[in-house]
Amino acid sequence: MAIIELAHISLKNGQKATDSQLTTNLKEVKRVIEEYSKLQTLFYEQIDDPSVLFVVGGWESKERHQDGFTGSPEQNKILSLVENQMDIDWMHYVDVEQEHLPLVAPVLVIVKAVVGGDTHKLMFDQAFAAGTSSLGGARYGALAAWNIAKDDKEDVVRVHFSGWDSAVEATEGIANTIEHTKRGRATPEELTFFFTKRVELD
Repeated sequence: MAIIELAHISLKNGQKATDSQLTTNLKEVKRVIEEYSKLQTLFYEQIDDPSVLFVVGGWESKERHQDGFTGSPEQNKILSLVENQMDIDWMHYVDVEQEHLPLVAPVLVIVKAVVGGDTHKLMFDQAFAAGTSSLGGARYGALAAWNIAKDDKEDVVRVHFSGWDSAVEATEGIANTIEHTKRGRATPEELTFFFTKRVELD
């Protein structure tokens, strides 16, 4: 089963995803990664902050990326290409196949929940689902998955993806989810919401 690499990127010097040189470089980054991984790599722009990007990249396994691509000539090539344009703030391997994500939606909402290391994942999932079951889902679908830790220092992270027609629709739906979650037993230590749209590179 394949996984995804989810990375949060900050653009430097006031750049935006639509800047022509950055777009050119992202196309090359995408080409190099996909040639190595044999799976799709997509970029998403944070709607309310175009200086933030997300990578949603498919990988055969954590090892294929962490022990194969990381430190490789291919990675060094693309890092040198964009080193003056962006910084990677954080990255998680998420235990879900890219094809199951609502990537065709105009708006992709990514919710990152950091939970305690002793959290029972199945119970957390069930409690979260019970607390939000009456809200209805995003019309393009929604699902959650857990991170696969890179090392023993990484937090336990649950990532929820949902697809919406617009940021307004997504905001209303997510606001209701937050309210219901606060009243339930599934209370993460840290909860961050990102409203994104795809950067078109093809």
